[in-house]
Amino acid sequence: GEATEAAQAAIAADPQEAQGFYMLSLVMRERNEPQQAMEAIQTALNLEPAEPDFLVTLAYLHIDARRWNEALAATQLAVERSPHHVGAIN
Repeated sequence: GEATEAAQAAIAADPQEAQGFYMLSLVMRERNEPQQAMEAIQTALNLEPAEPDFLVTLAYLHIDARRWNEALAATQLAVERSPHHVGAIN
């Protein structure tokens, strides 16, 4: 779909820009493609490890897979990095 193409275009334009991988992870999660979503968010986190939005997305992917400990760890890290981040504290 268009969202997938937009994310892939962003990645192709600048493979060192984490935002494209983040967008791709959101699209893949929405399309129920958890493996691709996890790979994309891991790449985004490798590029920008302190970005709380990426950590929250990682937590949601772990929740989707019922990996509670990993979800909690990602959420705690997001809160540490950004104590007022709405997604992290919800």
